[in-house]
This record gives sequence, C-alpha cells and structure tokens, in this order.
Amino acid sequence: NGRDDDGNGYTDDVHGYNFSYDVKGLREKWDDPDFQKRVKKILPDFIFSPLTRDPIDTDGHGTQVAGVVASTGKYNPDVVGVNPVSAKIMVLKVLFDPVAELITKLSGKPEAAEIKSLYNLDQIIAASIKYAAANGAKIINFSIESDSTDTLTKAAFESTQDDGIFIAAATVNGTTDKSKNLNKLEITKSNPDYPTSWDLSNMIVVANSNKVQKKLGEDQLYIETRKEDGQSAPAFTVIGSGYGKDYV
Repeated sequence: NGRDDDGNGYTDDVHGYNFSYDVKGLREKWDDPDFQKRVKKILPDFIFSPLTRDPIDTDGHGTQVAGVVASTGKYNPDVVGVNPVSAKIMVLKVLFDPVAELITKLSGKPEAAEIKSLYNLDQIIAASIKYAAANGAKIINFSIESDSTDTLTKAAFESTQDDGIFIAAATVNGTTDKSKNLNKLEITKSNPDYPTSWDLSNMIVVANSNKVQKKLGEDQLYIETRKEDGQSAPAFTVIGSGYGKDYV
C-alpha cells in the first residue's frame, strides 16, 4: 500500500524486502530513459525488469531453499520441508539479477561501469543482515560466497553473534567431475571466501557434494582455525520447490 505500516523503516515489506531498491542512485539510473536507450543500442533484446521493493525470486535458488525448509507438500507430496508446520520465511533479496546480467554482458563498456559503480553489493548485504536481526530472524540462510572482505558486511555478520541468530553460510560446492568422484572444496588459506572464512561462533559452513564423498582434508576446507565447522552432503538429487507448481 506504499506505507510503512509497522514503523520499521521499510515500506511494503510484508513478506520481505528487495534491498537493491534502496541503493542510492541505482533505481534512478536503472529507470533513466537515456541510459536504457544506450544499453538497447548494444543489447536490443535486453529487458529492464522493474526494480521494486518486491523480493520475488527471479533465479530459483531461494525458492528451492525455502521449499527444503518449509514446503507443506500441498502441491506435491514428494516435496515436504524439514519444518512445514511452524517455519516462517523472511525473504530478503540482495541480488538483483538483471543488474548483474547487464554488468556481465556489457563488460568493458561505460554503461556497465556506470551501473556497477552504484551496485554496492556489500552495502546491500549488510543492510539485509541488520534487517533480519532487527525483525526477529532466528536463522539466516546465506547462499552467497564472495572474495570481498568489506568491513561493513563483516561487522553486520559479527553483530549477529550477540543476537542469538544461527547462520548457515554456503561455500563452493563439491566437484561434479565424475572421473574424480570425490568432494573437493577449493577453499584454502591462500584462496578463502567470505563470510565462510570469518571466525563466527554462530555460523556453520555448508556445501553440496556428489554422491560419493571423500573425507575433507586440511587442504580441502579451511575455515580459519575451525575446519570442523565445514559440513557437506550430496544434494544433486534433492527435489525442491520451483516456480509456480514446478519442482527442481
């Protein structure tokens, strides 16, 4: 309805929020007719999806994870979440896929540089973590890994340790190389990713592996000094919720 009904500083966050909407200058640039015209000259088929507060999933991953957590089996009895009765999902969208797509497709072009300078993902992630904590989240599923060591993002994650919030953070998945047929996670001291390499007492690191697992060695999964916190399990054949009534 265009109003902040609960007074938490966010408008229309009924089911969650798209935090890209609040990035200063991003929406204005995205909706600028001149900018769109210049992009269309290079990518005539590119679609400028509206940048709104709606956290609707345009990738599919969030929908699948939500189904694993809380699907009731209403549309397919084969897909029932681990807590279909009492789990509540707070949808916090931090990736606006069309922007990322444009940056990739126009790599090296001034239009990509213009939008990239505004699309501060670290700022967006930090805002979403703070929102989750302020609005009663008990568990945060974070399915993004990055090489960024941004202090703002790190501070947001560290603050959750005092809020009683549990974090399940994704790292890179196991190999799908059938010739090797083992689970190799390329996270090492010389090649860390974040937030999984931060020493957070309330975080567990998770990854997908293939069907035949190999016990993780010290050179395969490095989470600062807490290698025992890394957990992986086969998930390639897990049935989850997809768009509409489809399943993946």
